Amino acid sequence: MKRSSPITAIKWVAVSLEKLDGKRAKWNANRVDGASRNALMASLGRFGQVENLVVNRRTNTILGGNHRLDELRALGAKSAVVAFVDLDGPDEKALSLALNKIHGEWDWSKLTPLL
Repeated sequence: MKRSSPITAIKWVAVSLEKLDGKRAKWNANRVDGASRNALMASLGRFGQVENLVVNRRTNTILGGNHRLDELRALGAKSAVVAFVDLDGPDEKALSLALNKIHGEWDWSKLTPLL
């Protein structure tokens, strides 16, 4: 059987937040502190959801966006955009880790004028 490419295997769908209840990965080690949570809440309040949640279609597990989901609920949202992926167990965990830990660094010479 030919495996779908990662890009064509993704489907973006608006999903009721109720359907995401109990879908968190029990193995998810990502945590957020109070200051980061407040910044996320402020960003979602100002701009809305501009980054999707990521759910594995095979296991129905949230791989990315758990904290966004919490704050969307706190803001009274009824639905969220979800990217559904189709991954096996090892790839599921690898993507979750990548979503939570691959970040760039600030170029302070470019950032300072923006502040």
